[in-house]
Parts: sequence; C-alpha cells; structure tokens
Amino acid sequence: MSQGLNSDCLQIIFSKLKEIPTIYSCSLVNRQWNENAIPYLWENPFRYLNWVAIDSNVLENFSSVKNISNPKGTVMKESTVTFRRYENLLNSYLYFMEDEDKKKEIFINSSLNRRPLFNYSTYLKCLDIDRIINTIKNWSTDDTEPKKIETILINLLYIFMKYSKNVIKLCFDPKFYDNNSIILSSFSYLNDNYNILFKEFLSNIKVFECSATYHSFQQCFNIYPSNNIFKLLYKIIKNIKSFNMNIPESFILLDNEFNKSLNDFNDFINIQHSINDLNLSFGLSFLSNNDHLIFNLFKNYFITLEYLELEFENLFNLDLKNEKFINLKYLKFNSFILTKSLINIILNSVVNNNNEKNGGLEYISIETWQTSNNNHILLLDAILSLKYQCLTYLHIPIVIIDNESFKKSKILCELFNNLNFLRFDSIIQPQMNDNDYSNDILKVLKDYSSLNITKFELFGWWNLLPENIKDFIDYKKSLKCYFKLYIDNNLSNGFSLLSSYFNDEILLLPFSSHIPD
Repeated sequence: MSQGLNSDCLQIIFSKLKEIPTIYSCSLVNRQWNENAIPYLWENPFRYLNWVAIDSNVLENFSSVKNISNPKGTVMKESTVTFRRYENLLNSYLYFMEDEDKKKEIFINSSLNRRPLFNYSTYLKCLDIDRIINTIKNWSTDDTEPKKIETILINLLYIFMKYSKNVIKLCFDPKFYDNNSIILSSFSYLNDNYNILFKEFLSNIKVFECSATYHSFQQCFNIYPSNNIFKLLYKIIKNIKSFNMNIPESFILLDNEFNKSLNDFNDFINIQHSINDLNLSFGLSFLSNNDHLIFNLFKNYFITLEYLELEFENLFNLDLKNEKFINLKYLKFNSFILTKSLINIILNSVVNNNNEKNGGLEYISIETWQTSNNNHILLLDAILSLKYQCLTYLHIPIVIIDNESFKKSKILCELFNNLNFLRFDSIIQPQMNDNDYSNDILKVLKDYSSLNITKFELFGWWNLLPENIKDFIDYKKSLKCYFKLYIDNNLSNGFSLLSSYFNDEILLLPFSSHIPD
C-alpha cells in the first residue's frame, strides 16, 4: 500500500495530520515517506519540544518523572533526555553556522561536527520566538547570562535568514515577557548588520500570533511584544492576513498602564494591507475596557474579514451598528451573555441579497448561556436575514419556553435546507408553569426531510420525551444522521434503554460532561 502512493498524495495526507507522533511514524515507513514527512515535522519543531521545564513549578516536579533507559541500558532522568532533545535540535541548525562563528568560546564544547541528514532550516515555516529562546535557555549551561543567550539566538536567526525562505508565521507568548529585551536586542542587531537579509526574511510573514500557551498568574503592564519591538516590525511586516491574540484569565492588565502601550501596536496593525482572519480571546481577569479596545483596533479591517473568532469572558458590548462585515464567511463566538453587538455582526454581514457574488456566512457557532431583553429573538431574525443557500453549519442558543422563538426556529428549519450540522442550546431551564416547546421543535426537525443534516446536537433540553427521540432517530437513520444529546444528569430508564437500543446512532451525555468548544 505504501508503495502505491505518489509524493503528491503523501503530501496531501501529511498536510491533514495534526499529531506529530503520527507524522513521525509515517516518516519511518520508507525513504519516499520519509522525504515527504520531514517538511511537516520541521515546520515548527520548537512547538513540539518539551521546553516547559523552564517554569520553576514544573522544574520542581521534574524529579518525579519516571526514569528512562537509554540504548546502552543505563537509566537516565527525564531531564537528561529533555536536555539531549534541546541539544540535538539546536545542533541540527547550528551546524550550518559560518566556520568562524563555530570557533567562538560559547560553541567550542558543542557537537557541531556531525552533519545532519538534511538542512532542516529550509523547512521552517514558523518563527516561534519565545519557544526558540526557551529552548536555548534549557540547552545553555548558563541560562542566567542574557548576552550568551542573545549570541546563540543571533546565530540561529542568521541561519534561518539564509536558508528559511518559507517562514510565514511569527509567534510571541506573553507568558515569557522577560524575553522581551533579548528579542529586541537580537532583532536590532540583525536589522543593523544584515538589513536587507533581515527584511527579506520577515517581509513574508502572513500570520501573527500572540498567545499564552498555558495559564500562570501574572501581572502585565504592557502589551507583549513591547512597543519598541512593534516599532521595528512596523517598518518590515506589512502583509499580515491572519492575526491571533489569546490572553487567558490568569493574566491581569491594568487599564491606566495598558492603554499607554497600545500606540505602536495600533500603528503596526494599521500598516497592514488587509487582514482576513481575526481570532481574539480574552479571559475574565482581562479588564473589560481592554478587550473592547483591542477589538476596535481592527476596525479598518472589519470589511475585509472572512474569518472571525471571538471569546470574551466579560460582556461583549460594542457599538457595531454601522460597521460592515460583508466578506465574513466564518463566525465563532463564545461569551456568557448574548448581546446586541454580536447580532449586529450577523446583520451587517448581509450587503445585498440579490448580489450573488457576495456569498454570505457559511459557518456560525455561538455559545452563550444567558440572554438579555429579546436578544434571542433578534438573533433568530438576524440569521433568517442571511442567504439560506450558503449556511452549512449552525450552532446557536435558543429559548424553548418562548412561543415566538419556537415559530422562528421552525421557519429556520424550513429555509436552511443546506445545513449539514445543527446544534441548538437551550439557555433557559423550563419551570413548572412554563410552556416547553422542546418536543415540538424536535418534531419540526423530523418532519422537514429537506434538511440534509449529518450531525445534530441538542444541549440543555430538559423535557424531551424518549418516544419522540426514537421517532426522530428512526426517521433520520436512512440519512445516516449522527445525533448527540446532552440531557439532565438524572438519566431516566427510558433514556438508558434508548441509548442501548440505538448504540452509535445516538449519544446521550449528562450536562456535567459538557465542555464548551
């Protein structure tokens, strides 16, 4: 089977694989598979290296990690194995330094004489700068000396500048704000001494990411990277298409200091030609004025956005009534309360229903757990204003104790016949005297055979009757519809029997097992 796949097929397959161990296993099949898998293994090897040991809390627990046997049969601590990973990774790049640089005292004891099988720097696509620095710190015998770290980083970056012609992504991690001075100093040195090469190297950056990889309580008083770094990048990087920023809830940024740090960040954003993808995620401790302030920095690109993903633990409440999102195809939103601001994004994604060139939203995923005023009705109205022939994925909150909500949900099911995924989240639990339309909506979904749904999910539907679910599943069986239902934690006998009867066709899960996507 492995001999029957040509290189084009293998590259398509490997480009879809996400797990590095899987790609690594593929690289061991034969020489052809190896040559096609290697580029994917080395796009960003620093991301997959176990470098988090630089965190003191993790380091303290390192002695508890199980021992590992080496090929000679002796036992090594995991820390020794990890150090060798750092060493092997860096040596595979540093071998290609100039001979004069190898003679520097800092490299004399390094194993730089063995030529790697490939020049792996040619495969690099992501400059994950904080992970690179942390790898150097773990490898270096003296990670407390910034000049030493900086020297190694400059040599490594110079190699990338010479050989890595496909770098399109630049990443920073605000967890490691202390790296700021090393980055600024190294970038400035390369810009001053190898200006043309440095500009060519960074001018191809299309993706910019500033995301914390794991949570740790930390106070930040400035945006990371710093203003000075943005001043330098502002002159070089002008063609970013995708911008990702993730500030988890463990980070605290103080308003009076934080606002001062946005000037050069704002200039850096506004110098870009066109941003198409925007992904912003802010945790609860990130003060509410800040997340809105950052979102507004991208105002000039609302009209060009095709992909928008937002997560706000605080109230997302901006005046977006007059903003246009006419090129938006993908919208994913996660916040505790459904607000008018989100509804305005959907409404303003429609420019002209008769304009066939403007396709409209194809993917909508909205995860909220409360509504205010009549926003749940306004959300349904906004979705009904879309081009129903375009939308294929829909995940929204609904209120199943509301007659108007039921009627508009029914109309939605009638119109959107191209849906292949549908999920309704009930965000208000029916009380004793409430009307409950959950079974009615399930019947509507059963009756409209034009719905081509292959995956269907319900969350928070307290009073669905087992017989109605059985009728729905029986009807959808011929369509091979996958059905997942999150139900009350107190599973009744009826649901238990139903679950065993339908096996894989229905998945019943308690509310407590639900983790929002």
